[in-house]
Amino acid sequence: MVAGAAGGAHRSVGWWIRRVDGASKLYDVIRIDHFRGFEAYWAVPYGETTAKNGHWVKGPGMSLVGVLTGWFPQLRFIAEDLGYPTPGVQQLLQDSGLPGMKVLNPQMGVLFIILWQCKKSASRSRSDT
Repeated sequence: MVAGAAGGAHRSVGWWIRRVDGASKLYDVIRIDHFRGFEAYWAVPYGETTAKNGHWVKGPGMSLVGVLTGWFPQLRFIAEDLGYPTPGVQQLLQDSGLPGMKVLNPQMGVLFIILWQCKKSASRSRSDT
């Protein structure tokens, strides 16, 4: 379940509540894709033909995570650790208390997982997700 993406990090809180509420009717656990976008995301101005002209924008952080976990205490959320785990993303994951999830790409050759937190889970990457 894709509950969020980096570009949608600054959408209204109402959008997030409606999105998660709909997902909660189908799922017991919600994976927040691209959780790093809650800390910061790469924004590309409208009309640009390349992402090179983008810039980092501060995400909503714990303010949005707190709203979602507070509004939906019956749900479990998993934060997808996709991309480079910057210190800010690591701190947000720790502050949120959400379990992190690594996505494994089977094309990397030998697959291995280093679980440095007891709360980690893993999933194989699929090209259709």
